[in-house]
Amino acid sequence: MREEDRKSIAQFLKKNEKYFPPEVFWKMAEGCMIKEYAKKTLLNTEHRVFLLVSGIIRGFYLDMEGNDVTHIFISEGSIYNGDFLTMEKTHTCEFETLETCRILELNRERLMNYMKKEPGILLFYVNMLENAINLKNEKETSSVTKSATERYLAFRENFPSLEGRVSQQLIATYLGIAPQSLSRIRRTLKDI
Repeated sequence: MREEDRKSIAQFLKKNEKYFPPEVFWKMAEGCMIKEYAKKTLLNTEHRVFLLVSGIIRGFYLDMEGNDVTHIFISEGSIYNGDFLTMEKTHTCEFETLETCRILELNRERLMNYMKKEPGILLFYVNMLENAINLKNEKETSSVTKSATERYLAFRENFPSLEGRVSQQLIATYLGIAPQSLSRIRRTLKDI
């Protein structure tokens, strides 16, 4: 394992030590490999669980008019999965790497078993779900209660590491605004 991978995983473990000790994670990840994916790779996420060790991934879908809409950004130190763990249902979006990504693919069945015997793993998963629901609620609510500028400022607060790493086009689709509007907002904020 590369030193930078080890550091990234150590940061993930430190951030989540209130849920489970590192040795539980390493037992769960036993035999799992870190794979590298090139920028702009569409990931096959069906029935898989991943820890993003480095890079950025976006979840996206096409709307009824065929427009590409960014649904979510996933950055280093995040666990994500391509379908629901307790339902036989896949997500409705596709996942694409926005940078070269290094991903630790976890064994889905092993994770399910650990959730049954390690309450901390289950609590971690519940916390992850609550954070996702909260982010989704904030995004939905802000689309009707906040101006585009307020939504952009909230984006920068929620995703501070993405500014400069993700194209303005993708940020605009995430915010639900035209790229030209985002350019105007950024120019106005720069002038203040």
